[in-house]
Amino acid sequence: ADPHAENFEETYRRFVRLVAPLLHENGGPWGGLGYDLGGDPIHCMWACDELGSTRGFTGKPIEMGGTDYDHEGIAGLGVAVAGATLLEDRGADIGSTTAAVQGLGAMGAAVARYYTQLGGVVTTISDPRIGGTWRLREPLRDALLDDVTVMDFMAVREHLERDGHEHLPLDAVLYGDEPLLFTCAVQDVIDTHNVPRLHAKYVVEGANNPCTAAARAALHERGIDVIPDFIANPGGAISAYVELTSDISDEENARTGAKVEEAKQMTREMVADNVRQVLELSAAASASPTDA
Repeated sequence: ADPHAENFEETYRRFVRLVAPLLHENGGPWGGLGYDLGGDPIHCMWACDELGSTRGFTGKPIEMGGTDYDHEGIAGLGVAVAGATLLEDRGADIGSTTAAVQGLGAMGAAVARYYTQLGGVVTTISDPRIGGTWRLREPLRDALLDDVTVMDFMAVREHLERDGHEHLPLDAVLYGDEPLLFTCAVQDVIDTHNVPRLHAKYVVEGANNPCTAAARAALHERGIDVIPDFIANPGGAISAYVELTSDISDEENARTGAKVEEAKQMTREMVADNVRQVLELSAAASASPTDA
């Protein structure tokens, strides 16, 4: 359904009523509703109103007992940790290994933010809302990083144009010289036709299936490490799990944000551990990380 349609609220509320019997709190098998592409915070309010409960929707605002995982960028935190862990495993220095980020939506903006906090260096960013790809004259930081983090695309574009960064076509982000590429846009942006054009040594999937299955295999054959989406980007699911199982009360969470920190810590630990295990198994089995 189109979230911008005039009757969308009516459609959404009806959907919630229809699936309510399937939710765990009503005796069904499923934990609850949450956010995805096109999701908006108001949808949580509609859903919780229809359910008469806050337990059946994850990603809620902190004051409603949630982790606010989109605003907090917890999935992006996991992707950034996956990249840092991959570099550590390969003996590469995070502070001198430049990275490119494709897509500056909730995922890519959070990746840029958290990867920089981890000591990483982002030198290329790309999104159609900023007019394409931009190769930065200096690493992403300060006011430009702040505007990227809050997805203020107009301000980002003004910074880029004013400060003389190099403007390139939209897909140029895939073919730059940065060793690390975070694909955080849409699916199937890397396929067997453009695999030969990539110069990256490492690809970390922030979007869902940004590489086709055949492309993942072809990248592995070229010696390019690919950390697949289901290893790198489950931070939203981890956050949802925390919301559904945490013993922290809604009142304490509203006061301290403790569920947010619990979700972030679990994401850091689980993603890093899973990346290490996948790389170890990949080496032992002489298989690609995805097959491993």
